[in-house]
Amino acid sequence: MSTGVVSAVLLMYRNGISEDQLIKTVNWISKYIINKGYKIGAINENSSGFAVRNAIHFLDSITVRTKKSIFELQISAGN
Repeated sequence: MSTGVVSAVLLMYRNGISEDQLIKTVNWISKYIINKGYKIGAINENSSGFAVRNAIHFLDSITVRTKKSIFELQISAGN
């Protein structure tokens, strides 16, 4: 499930990561996993941004969203 990949990336960047960078990193990791011959639910090349936003919504109780600037949303793991 995409939530597992997103939560792993959030744990790698405990101090926070921008939403755009999170989508790029999840996309890179999911391509790597798929190239190894494994399957990831709800992630393909065209919908990684949608899958990441759904996973963030699902992990809402354990993530913190802050606005780094007017245009950039930063997401971090923790309370």
